[in-house]
Amino acid sequence: MINWQNTENKYGIAMRLFHNIIALLVIAALILIEMKDYFPKGSMERDTLKFFHAQLGISIFILTILRISWRFTQSLPKINPQPPRLQNIAAHLMHALLNLMLLMLPIFGMLMLNAKDKSIKFFGLVLPNFVAPNQDLAHLFEEIHETIGEIIIFR
Repeated sequence: MINWQNTENKYGIAMRLFHNIIALLVIAALILIEMKDYFPKGSMERDTLKFFHAQLGISIFILTILRISWRFTQSLPKINPQPPRLQNIAAHLMHALLNLMLLMLPIFGMLMLNAKDKSIKFFGLVLPNFVAPNQDLAHLFEEIHETIGEIIIFR
């Protein structure tokens, strides 16, 4: 029988699926955005890669919200032997920071597109614009988006 819930000794299938799917989507989003540089600006191939990068980013955002929500309904499995208190605190802080970055990364990506006056579609659903077109803001949001992405992947 599949155990969706966490137990005292093990994460449930739901948490493991959230973790693995989000990790794979982050890797796929990175690959897509890195591949765009092989195509000329304005080309259909480049625009397609950027489109699917955005689709994955929004998917990561939604799945991260669902994962965090699920996490708060579950107890955590025990670690044996119990790590030192400071190490445990550091681990919880790192998880919180990673989740925050997984939420902020797509938010700044969407804000960047809004500021570039580009509509955002999520599998056909047109999302609202949150900022007016503004090239200076677009550049700032792009820098923040790229920096968060580099921290997640390379640091």
